[in-house]
Amino acid sequence: MNLLKKNIIFVIVCVLTVIASAYLIYLDFAKQSEVMTTNEEAQKSSEESASAYKSGNKPVEQNVEMIHADTEKLKHKTTALQRIFGKPYRKAMLAFAATVKSSEDELYAKFSALFNDEKEKVKTADILVPKLLESLEKEKNISKQDMEAAFRKFIADVQTETVEDLTYHTGYSLLAAALGLQRTMSASMTHVYLTQIQKKINDQRLIPGVTKLSTVQDFTFNQFVQTFPSGDAIIDILYTMPIYEDIFTRMKKARLVLVDSFSRISVVKLSEKYTVYSFKARVYGPMDSIREFVNSLQNAYKDNRVYVITWISISSRSTDEVERTRTRIFGTGSPSQDQVDGTRGAARRQPVSRTRRSELEIEMQPDYGSTIIGLDNNVTADIEFKYYVYTGDWLRKQN
Repeated sequence: MNLLKKNIIFVIVCVLTVIASAYLIYLDFAKQSEVMTTNEEAQKSSEESASAYKSGNKPVEQNVEMIHADTEKLKHKTTALQRIFGKPYRKAMLAFAATVKSSEDELYAKFSALFNDEKEKVKTADILVPKLLESLEKEKNISKQDMEAAFRKFIADVQTETVEDLTYHTGYSLLAAALGLQRTMSASMTHVYLTQIQKKINDQRLIPGVTKLSTVQDFTFNQFVQTFPSGDAIIDILYTMPIYEDIFTRMKKARLVLVDSFSRISVVKLSEKYTVYSFKARVYGPMDSIREFVNSLQNAYKDNRVYVITWISISSRSTDEVERTRTRIFGTGSPSQDQVDGTRGAARRQPVSRTRRSELEIEMQPDYGSTIIGLDNNVTADIEFKYYVYTGDWLRKQN
C-alpha cells in the first residue's frame, strides 16, 4: 500500500492506459458491429425489394436508380474496410497499380478472371502473374522494360517489410498473395523458408533482448525445427511468419528492453470471411516504450493490419531496488523493525540511527545524497491482443 501511495502518478498512468485501451477496443467492436448491422439491413432490404417486385409492387424508375447507387456505394465502402484486415502487401500493390495505370479493383478483377478461367489448368502464382503483367502491357500500352521496372519496385517495397531475401520469382507469389492467391510451397521449401526467417530474426536482433535462436524458435514455430510441416501447417507458417515479423518489428521500433515471453494463443475461424489470431506477450522497458508499442498496434490499421488489445497489466520492479538498498545499508543480516521503518519510503540515502555504520562514515561516501531508489523507470507489461484477417476475397479452386 505504501508503495502505491509513493507512486501515485505511476498508478494513475497505468489506470488511464487501461481505460484508454478499453475504450479503443469498444470503438473497434462498435465500428465492426455497425458495418455488420448495415450489411444485414441492406440484405434484408434487398430481399424485401425482390419480394415486392415479384408480387407486382414495382418501384418507380428513379427509386430503382437510387437503390442501385446506394447499394454500390455500400459495397465499395465495405470492400475498402475489409481490405485493411490483414493485407500486408497492399501498400506495395497500390503503388504498383498506380505505376501501371490501373486501380486496385481492376487488378483484383483481372487476376480473379485469370484464376477462374477454365482454360488455365495450372493456377499458381508463377503462371498467372506473368500473364497478368503481359495483359497489362498490352492494354495499358506499357513497354516490357517499364513493366519489369514497376514489378521490381513492388518487390523492393515489400522487402522493406520483411527479413526474407526476396527474388524476382518470389515477387510472383507476393503479388499473387496481395490479390487473393495465398502463398504455398513444398514441405521441404517451407522448412527452408522457416529456418532462414528464424535465423534472420535472430541475427538482426529483431526481438528486443533475445539473442538465442532457440528462443526465436520457441516464440514462433519450434515444432518444425527437426521435422517438415505438411498440409495446413505449410499455409499457417507462410501466413503467420509475416505477422510475427510485424509484431517483432513494432517491439523493436518501440525500443523495448526485453521480450520476456511471447506466444500465439490460438487461431480461430470466425466465419468464412474472418480469421482471428490471438497473442500474448510479457515485455519489459520504459513506460514510454510500452505506450509506444501499444499505440503502434492500435494504429496498425494504417498499414492494413488490424490489432485489438484485449488485456494490459503493468507492474514495477522498484521493490528490487528497495531490497538492494536495505542490504547495502544494513548488510546481509536481518535489520530490526526500527531500521526497516527508518528506510521505508526513502528515495535518497540518509543517516539512519542504530545502523552498522556511523553517520560520519555514511556522509564520507562519494555518492552520499545520490538517488538510489527510483533510478529504474522500467516496467513489466503483460499484453494480450488479437490480429484480424479478412479471408473473404481469397481465391480458391472451385470444386
